[in-house]
Amino acid sequence: MVEKPKKPNTSPAKLLTADEALALGRRPEVVNVLKNKHGWWVIFTTQFQDEVTLRYLQGERPSEIFRSHNLGPEVLGYKRIERCVYRWVNHPSKSRVKRWQAEHRLYETLNKNQTNTGKKENSDK
Repeated sequence: MVEKPKKPNTSPAKLLTADEALALGRRPEVVNVLKNKHGWWVIFTTQFQDEVTLRYLQGERPSEIFRSHNLGPEVLGYKRIERCVYRWVNHPSKSRVKRWQAEHRLYETLNKNQTNTGKKENSDK
């Protein structure tokens, strides 16, 4: 019986090895790496999540954002990056939501002050 040659893994989902998971756990962007029955679960810092979310919303590609931290698809796989970005953008953490709300209030206050200042200047003329 002739064995068929194995096909290279072209799946967008990358299965991490134990060594790769250990190396990821030592990175500053990663809080923890946990093993479960489906594979490895990578938990990123909230600062990294915030940066990725902000840069993504400004139009940057997810793989380029992760690559800038040496965590590109070659390391994590396209699917893991895609899922992280989707989750962070569509279901932001409570701390991120609070910060966005505070920034929005500050922006509204600054906008209101500029509008009021503009009205006063126009009424003096």
